[in-house]
Amino acid sequence: MTAYPDELMSEALFDLHRSKVREERQRRHAEAALEVTLAMQGEPRGTVWDDVSPILRKHLHADALWLLVPSEGALSVNQVSGVSEPSADWPLIGSFARCLSGQLIVLGNAMEVTALAHHDAVLGGVVRSGVCAPVDIGGGAAILMATSHTPYAFGPGRRQLVGRLASLMEA
Repeated sequence: MTAYPDELMSEALFDLHRSKVREERQRRHAEAALEVTLAMQGEPRGTVWDDVSPILRKHLHADALWLLVPSEGALSVNQVSGVSEPSADWPLIGSFARCLSGQLIVLGNAMEVTALAHHDAVLGGVVRSGVCAPVDIGGGAAILMATSHTPYAFGPGRRQLVGRLASLMEA
């Protein structure tokens, strides 16, 4: 079966568009990594968290950013950016446990996760979706969680980006 010239042209244009989208995503990820690296290597204006969290929130399009550390079967809020009052501890459920062991996770809609649906940040509308990456802080495992007020705000691209940026915070 022979393809018609119009079909070949359409396929070529689609391939070109897909390549441009991929290159644009890679460029944005590289810019984010550079900005985080420069902030960490520059003259500190405060703590590393104070210097880096606004950059992370901007590039991840996150309403809030959390640093969660394991503590007695739960996850305690170690640092938070974009939330006026830190919430109660987060439950150490399966998704978070997998994240602590090295897996990147996406929470599409926190209201649909039984163990999270009754958390005050979820009930208050502060957290509807999130993307999480493991991060090593001072020799211990922690979770970097970017959140949004909107369900399903994070996809595979943001998951990849949070993983890359979290790894820079360990360096």
